[in-house]
Amino acid sequence: MDELESFSPIRNESAKEIERLSDLLDIAVINLKEANHTEELLDGSLYHRLLKKLPQSMLTKYNRKVDEQSLKESVETLRDFVNSEAENAIRANETIHGLSSAVADNAKSRRKVILCQAWK
Repeated sequence: MDELESFSPIRNESAKEIERLSDLLDIAVINLKEANHTEELLDGSLYHRLLKKLPQSMLTKYNRKVDEQSLKESVETLRDFVNSEAENAIRANETIHGLSSAVADNAKSRRKVILCQAWK
């Protein structure tokens, strides 16, 4: 949680920063559920602090998605959105910069390792 709290707001929507926030949100949700602190996943102070980590364009997109799909505002909804944005940003980055599939597979593997470590 400390790492998530100290994470600087995303400035330029870089795929790397979005992916890092995505990883941190995954770990935070897992840890809060394991600690039986599910109330912290609701629309509270943590949620609002996390919203401030997003650049305005991503926050606008998130709010639009929540409104259009009548989603409940929560840390888990935000996590799902950021995960999707991270995957899209990585794909876009690969398209523009021509990263190999091996690099993409490595990023996915690293993400799985992080999630597995959070369960321990």
